Amino acid sequence: MDHRIVVVDDDLAYLQLVEAFAASSLIGVAVFERWSDDVRQELRESDLLMLDIHMPGIDGLDVLMELGKSGFLGGVVLMSGSDPSILDSIRSMAQKLDLNFAGTLSKPFRLASFNNLASSYFKRPTRNYNRSDSNAVIAREDLDRILKQELYFPVYQPQVDAVSDSIVGMECLTRVDDPVLGWVSPFDFILALSENGMVSQYTFALIKNSLAELITLFDEFPNITVSYNIDARSLNREFALNMIDLIQNSGIALSRVTLEITEANAMSLSSDELYAINKFRAVGLMLSLDDYGTGYSSIQVLHELPISELKIDRSFIQNIHDNVKSREIIRSLGRLSESLNYRLVGEGVENKRQIEALTQLGCSIFQGYFFAEPLKIKDLKTYLMERHSDQS
Repeated sequence: MDHRIVVVDDDLAYLQLVEAFAASSLIGVAVFERWSDDVRQELRESDLLMLDIHMPGIDGLDVLMELGKSGFLGGVVLMSGSDPSILDSIRSMAQKLDLNFAGTLSKPFRLASFNNLASSYFKRPTRNYNRSDSNAVIAREDLDRILKQELYFPVYQPQVDAVSDSIVGMECLTRVDDPVLGWVSPFDFILALSENGMVSQYTFALIKNSLAELITLFDEFPNITVSYNIDARSLNREFALNMIDLIQNSGIALSRVTLEITEANAMSLSSDELYAINKFRAVGLMLSLDDYGTGYSSIQVLHELPISELKIDRSFIQNIHDNVKSREIIRSLGRLSESLNYRLVGEGVENKRQIEALTQLGCSIFQGYFFAEPLKIKDLKTYLMERHSDQS
């Protein structure tokens, strides 16, 4: 079987329970009473590891640290009867270790909880675009070649309004396919561009290419918008004026373009950067605050910036069923967005349960692999046509 669960728990009863649950769901399983070299040798990158926190010898915290340092790419589930606040803190630690955190099972747990968690994890599309597996350093000459030969290209992830079940927008992302380096992680690519002072050059080139291929699509679908990520460190008067000219000359209305900056960057903007942001809004461009909720001065940012959209950080959505704090934060964002007339987007949505919970908490626009992976323009056109046909 491709799907397999690896369980590490010193409680024999829980090992037997997970074995029985896995068998009923036709999922392969391997069980171990403690963390050891046997588990290390057995564990595969495609596995879902279910890990007890409290174990003699090497406990679950030590295992998480080891997995983080080794770059384990499989899923991790925490099993414990500990206080929920402790599990929340351990979950945050696992995410900061860049582990693929898949959820928690609070002991005792039932078959339904097990099935929901396992099915959600194994239905996730395989993807590795946003994570660097190699930590490779991309040389300046590689960047020059990629930009000169345009070995990068835009892809688009749709944003869906759950109320109308219609596509209302999409986020433009980057993919790089280089004949020398192969597929390049966007994270590595953007980091290298930043270190070499080439982010602005790349941003203009990507947006120019994207707008050129979207013009016909926007004529066919007049109600959708497009979002582009902007590095706040690029913002100044010259950047703003050149960006406005680029979009105006594309033939696409300024009001259909949203520029995204992360909350972390928004908290320390200079006067030049604030000029650029206000200039964008003054001419009719939309402004989105990405990864909202992860900063330390969130309300201050809302007070100072003329934003039109909030994007809920995916960490809150991943934890929405296990973490009361995540749900209450999203609920407060829903109320805040409604009162301030912001569009609220849930990012990283991967299953129907998350959609149902988000809708109840006041968020109705979603982006994530549940609806579609980031698509090339040709595939995006097909996707939009099929959805339009289904709704006709």
